[in-house]
Amino acid sequence: MIAGSQLPRLSPDVILVDVPDGSARLLDLDGQFHALSDVAAMMLRETLNHGQDQAAKTIAERYGVEVAAVAADVHAFINDLKDKGLIVEAGQNVRRRKAGLLARCVMSTLLRLNRWLRPTQAGKVSGMLTLASLCCRWLGWARTVELWQTAFPAAQRVTDDAAAQAAAKKIDEVVRGALAKLTIGTACKERGLTSWALARRAGLAATMFVGVTLYPLNAHCWTTVGDMPLADEVARCQQYEPVIRYA
Repeated sequence: MIAGSQLPRLSPDVILVDVPDGSARLLDLDGQFHALSDVAAMMLRETLNHGQDQAAKTIAERYGVEVAAVAADVHAFINDLKDKGLIVEAGQNVRRRKAGLLARCVMSTLLRLNRWLRPTQAGKVSGMLTLASLCCRWLGWARTVELWQTAFPAAQRVTDDAAAQAAAKKIDEVVRGALAKLTIGTACKERGLTSWALARRAGLAATMFVGVTLYPLNAHCWTTVGDMPLADEVARCQQYEPVIRYA
């Protein structure tokens, strides 16, 4: 039995999405999907939970084949996922820690400067959208969310429903306005992050979602306050099944 801390794991920006037929999808939050057959999905789940050797034994027993043949297939499959950066060995990201810390420090400084130096709310939001794009590119999704949680801590909750609704509508308007004026393209992640950060700072009960559709294979990120999506459309968001929630 391999200790849990020694098992390979999904990369921080990768999500395993199960499909009812037993297959699965690997969602790389940097923008790519990878479809896995039912056997490949079983190989991955067993390896993540028990290691490659036990995965080969389990699959061999289920399908009545030689362990050695299955072990070779599991080894090749897992190595391919490692080469693509979708899974990592325990402790693998330690080698990149210093570079990651430097990028985090730079982005944290830029976020503070954006808040201090831009005099208008519209200007701050425009800067946040741009910095969200840079954060995702430099840090990856998981580390970007951690940074934004720290940089935009949740304020004391607004308990008056009318005030909360008015604040949510204001955030919706200012983010939509900033998006319309940006000369560079932004993805849903930037819009979701910026709306989430503004709502947290305003003391609103905001939730940011990452959702998927399987047919066709697609992903989307959005933020809501109650049932209201911020700077997004209700009909669009309802097409996606949430796989991650950030409060």
